[in-house]
Amino acid sequence: MAPLVIILSFFIPLFVKASVVINEIAWMGTSVSSADEWMELKNETSSEIDLNGWRVEWKGGEYGVTFDTTKCPLGTIVPAGGYFLLERTDDNTVSNVQADCIYTGALRNEGEDLVLKDSSGGKVNEIKSAGGWQAGDNTTKETMQRQGNSWITGSSTPRAPNVGAVLGRAPHTQPPSSAPALLRIGRQWPQAFSRADSLSSPSPGH
Repeated sequence: MAPLVIILSFFIPLFVKASVVINEIAWMGTSVSSADEWMELKNETSSEIDLNGWRVEWKGGEYGVTFDTTKCPLGTIVPAGGYFLLERTDDNTVSNVQADCIYTGALRNEGEDLVLKDSSGGKVNEIKSAGGWQAGDNTTKETMQRQGNSWITGSSTPRAPNVGAVLGRAPHTQPPSSAPALLRIGRQWPQAFSRADSLSSPSPGH
């Protein structure tokens, strides 16, 4: 029986929680300007993490920001359970909250794949949204917020816990093509699994 258990372990996916996740995305900008886009990372661990040399990128790496002291005026250390706010272009994007880091490059309203990498280039978290953002509202400017492995639409909460004030109001009535059909639950669905959120056996080509 023991050998059988060992053999089966190679075929059972092993899910590992990412240490830092992309937690909130204002892909639609703000009520002041559609160019006022921002993103928020969250440290999911019980220890501080230094993001120096880490990177968020999209469009296959054509756009992105590598965290260092020149772009991150408050430093690159995120406390346990803390947040890291990325603002586009300047620190006026979120008027009442100071940015941890400044980046350039727009997010398409139609969707983007976002990848968070550590200083060695390894994927830590990945959001598969090229086929359409899972949540967020371009009219009300409510943001796309993480809730476990799902995404919901809610009032923006830069560098603060997600409130999830409004459910099921994503502008897209269908999840992106990367979301498994069996996981679709109305207009709220779990994020498609990726290497960022799990370690599993190789799957067939996408």
